[in-house]
Amino acid sequence: SFPDKAVATMAAIAANAEEGINFEQRVRFIRDFTAKPVSVTESVMCAAVETAQDILAGLIVVITEDGTAAQLASKYRPSVPVLVVTHSEQVMRHTSSFFGQYPFAVDQFSFTMEGLSSIIDDAIGYACVSQLCAPGVEVVVVRGSQYPEADLTPRLELRVAPGVPKPFHSNRDVKKTVSLRSTFISLRHLSDEHVPIRKTKIVCTMGP
Repeated sequence: SFPDKAVATMAAIAANAEEGINFEQRVRFIRDFTAKPVSVTESVMCAAVETAQDILAGLIVVITEDGTAAQLASKYRPSVPVLVVTHSEQVMRHTSSFFGQYPFAVDQFSFTMEGLSSIIDDAIGYACVSQLCAPGVEVVVVRGSQYPEADLTPRLELRVAPGVPKPFHSNRDVKKTVSLRSTFISLRHLSDEHVPIRKTKIVCTMGP
């Protein structure tokens, strides 16, 4: 139907446009123009986004109860998807309206190191199966230092996604790339099933 095709086309255009974004420049701009001082949680989430860019991580995993930590990660426009691990249905629903967020549901958080580590491993495995994260790449994980969730006392750690890393091959035609900020968009680009993970969210579209 027309609405489905319209939204699908907008999603493909957004994914194509994101390839030309200078994410490092954008996070610096947002950070520099954010009023200081910021909260500890925001400072750590900004660092998580920058770390993901610096080490070319494939994913950011955020353990959250009310979505605060994940929203702060989205504020700084990460270059990789943000997997929101939560037991709140409301937080899971709200991920559809925040930049780069994808939900991962758990029944409840574990207060043991082994249990929380198992939840994180399951989340990363889900991301790999869902093609949100490439196999064998580093993953930035933000969890709580005293409690499982990262909303009040966040702690940053690194993990490695399961599997063997594969060389990256862009699906875009380099010969038709005009510049870093402007890329050629054709019917083939819009209909290509191998598109990057889109992080810009389409809230609504209106027409005649």
